[in-house]
Amino acid sequence: LSTSATVTAFGGSGGQGSGPGFFGGNGTVPYVSSVTASSTTTAAVQTNADAYVHGGAGGFGENGAHGGNGAPISLSNLPSASIPSGALYLSQSAYGGDAGGSNGGTPGTAGNASSSLSLNSSHYLGISAESFGGFGGNSRNTNASPGAAATASANVTGGSRAIVTVAANPANDSAAPLPSAGGNVLDGTGAGGAGGNGTASATVSAGYVPATITARGGNGGQSVSADGPTGGTATASASASAASDPLILTVQSAGGNGGPASGTGFHAGNGAL
Repeated sequence: LSTSATVTAFGGSGGQGSGPGFFGGNGTVPYVSSVTASSTTTAAVQTNADAYVHGGAGGFGENGAHGGNGAPISLSNLPSASIPSGALYLSQSAYGGDAGGSNGGTPGTAGNASSSLSLNSSHYLGISAESFGGFGGNSRNTNASPGAAATASANVTGGSRAIVTVAANPANDSAAPLPSAGGNVLDGTGAGGAGGNGTASATVSAGYVPATITARGGNGGQSVSADGPTGGTATASASASAASDPLILTVQSAGGNGGPASGTGFHAGNGAL
């Protein structure tokens, strides 16, 4: 037997602005209060509650207008479940909105993403907390803007088993191929945006604990007639204990690549740890 509840929400994107002194519209934050799955049967069941929340992108600024800001997304314990027995799986993913670019103005600010889950339960548990920082605004004839930060965390106390995945900017998500990446200079001259930072952490205690914690920094964007920007840093940490063998703990991080540069005398940006 199984029961599930899933919510996927998208914020609206800002419209384009045009002309000096004007702005592209800001992206919006969708409203989601909670996601709850419940079951009353005493038979062994699998219960899933999943939340995927995407911030809206900022609008482009044309003809000297400034770009709009991407919407930041911060999620804390959005999914929950009520069950008498069986396995419980909670998943929460936050996607920051991309910054609006600009032609001759200032690109917008990319939306930060934060996802945190805390749970104390005697059930068999599967927990996933993910975050994806927004992409920096691309530019023409001006500097691009940096990528946004991504933060993910979990604090889990389980029963016989707790499978935990925490990831800031996971590389294998097709919906966000370039999370936290800095914006690129597409035409004219200017500096690319620096990559955003990724931070992931977890504290886990259960009978049997397989846990994977991953952080990835965003890549720097492309510069034209300017030095390339730096990549974003990546920080991953974990503390885990298992009442019985095995304890399988994987902690991995990868800093972003420095951005490329073009033009005589200019240098590519430094990669990050």
